[in-house]
Order: sequence, then structure tokens, then C-alpha cells
Amino acid sequence: LASLNLVSGTQRAKIDTDTLRSHLGYARLKSAKFDWYQEGELVSFQGVGNGHGVGMCQWGARHLAQTGKSYREILAYYYPGATLELSR
Repeated sequence: LASLNLVSGTQRAKIDTDTLRSHLGYARLKSAKFDWYQEGELVSFQGVGNGHGVGMCQWGARHLAQTGKSYREILAYYYPGATLELSR
């Protein structure tokens, strides 16, 4: 979910998920990876994780490290095709 279209009567507004999280509070909506459900006038949000919802899962990376995977193997798992280079 990248954004929501909010409608109230004749008024409409489009809000991206990061702005929505900011307004609702990051402690209430911890990740941009969420679904929403409407029952009558009630709207509920249900999400998973902490953070932006893309990229490397810290807990997943931790588990891979605990099972003996190297940092290169972990990065290759989350970012297939990416290469590591020295910065100069």
C-alpha cells in the first residue's frame, strides 16, 4: 500500500503511507506494510513489522547469521544481484 484516497462527502485527499503513519503516530502504525479494513464507518489498520516495509528484515538477517550465514550471503539473500564495492 503506497497511499490512501480519503473521501468525506465531496472532499477528497490522497495521503501517502509515511504521512499517514506520521499523523497516526509511529508507535500506533509501526510499519508501512499494512492492510486496512472498513466495517461501516470504522476503519482498521493491520500491519506487520517495524519500519518501512521494504528491504532487509533485521530479525530475518539475525536468524540467518545465527544459522551460520556470512554477511555476504545475507546481503545476497535480501538484495539478489547487488554487488559490494569499496568506497574511495
